[in-house]
Amino acid sequence: MTGSDLRLNAGGEWEPIEVVSDDSYDVSEDLEQAGWGRFWRIGKPEHSPLYIEIWHRRKPQGPGRQYLLQVWDIDHGSEFVQVDGLPALMDLLADWAPVVQAASIVGIVDEGHGHELHRDGFFEKLGARLAWGGSAVLPVMEKEERARREQEELHLAEEARVRAAKRAAGTT
Repeated sequence: MTGSDLRLNAGGEWEPIEVVSDDSYDVSEDLEQAGWGRFWRIGKPEHSPLYIEIWHRRKPQGPGRQYLLQVWDIDHGSEFVQVDGLPALMDLLADWAPVVQAASIVGIVDEGHGHELHRDGFFEKLGARLAWGGSAVLPVMEKEERARREQEELHLAEEARVRAAKRAAGTT
């Protein structure tokens, strides 16, 4: 991770930095000790072949925040990339989030081509939810829809009654 970690400086140039030492045993612990906290994750390791992990902390000097971004595949994380401020992070994510999204979609499509069943598979969960929804949730939804229509019909009938009463009374 070290030596090839990068920081975007104020001039818009990437410069090498060392986020954690090469002999770090627990990178998360080292980051936390350096004041970094987990900020956000795009993608889930158990569902996607790629995901992005983002850390943040207050800038050591001056106002604002710093952000660390790391792209992960199933087994390995990339070098860290550090930027100052949320706009710079959003610019970086605009480049990387579509890559993670595409990898997630390809992972789902690939999973659908096999003939094996996976307990935590996307299609297995979707099928289970559809079956459960059809047997347990759909009747409740249909009952709620009937009640909503009845309320709407009562409301329309009341409006019609009020209009008829106004016409009969000669008012508009």
